[in-house]
Amino acid sequence: MLGELGYDVLHVGDLGMASAADVDILEFARDEGRIVVTLDADFHAILACSGAANPSVIRIREEGLKAASLVACITSLAAQFAEPLERGCVMSVEQQVVRFRYLPIA
Repeated sequence: MLGELGYDVLHVGDLGMASAADVDILEFARDEGRIVVTLDADFHAILACSGAANPSVIRIREEGLKAASLVACITSLAAQFAEPLERGCVMSVEQQVVRFRYLPIA
């Protein structure tokens, strides 16, 4: 659905990375200049421990969202937080509350 809206999106499954380690997914996203969208808290922890300045990671903390709701959430975040996401940040979204910290995390 995001692709239909003009976003350049990839799914790890389509890349053959469905079982890849989180660090490998982060490395791919960094190399490609992409943002990681996930339900997994490990990505934030990896970035915090590594001192990396990118890629940005959006953690959706609401499981079971329908596709349309997830797309609305992501497009809203992309519009409202374009600068932090481009600069490099970790972001958590839960029940329409958004928290983010710029990378690297000291």
